[in-house]
Amino acid sequence: KEIVEAVKKNPLTRALRIDKLTLTALESTLRLYWDEDQAVSRIPTLRMLTLPFEIIEKRAESLNVGLKRIEDPRLTVRLSDCTSRSGGGAFPLQDLPSRCLTVAIHGLSPNTVEAAMRNHTPPIIGRIEDDQFVLDVRTVQDDELTIIQNAFEKLLRGPDHDD
Repeated sequence: KEIVEAVKKNPLTRALRIDKLTLTALESTLRLYWDEDQAVSRIPTLRMLTLPFEIIEKRAESLNVGLKRIEDPRLTVRLSDCTSRSGGGAFPLQDLPSRCLTVAIHGLSPNTVEAAMRNHTPPIIGRIEDDQFVLDVRTVQDDELTIIQNAFEKLLRGPDHDD
């Protein structure tokens, strides 16, 4: 009882108290977990974590074809197998099979490409591995393929061209 009373009097208790909106959102999310199929279809992170490799492979090939349609000699695109990491929680080191596109633009460093993609609206998040810009397709949705292609076209046109 003494410990509970001390906790109640601590000013952090008030500062860290969650509001009704947060509780409602948490309750709604937890209710989705009662039905695994519903949780996977409606919670984006679970959907990406459980995405069948065949779908990832198909998206990767579509993006590969789309980027190669740009037909700019400075652009090099390579499709390869890679692994995704869930990033934390219960399985921080869990490797998931995925497909990646490695994109290089002659005359631009991987850091420049990565910054341009990150600063694009909407941002396109990749990573740099072995001094190359890499896009893991596990986290790319079908409706984002054209956005990514357009972002690379814009980058290749340079800052002097209007959209």
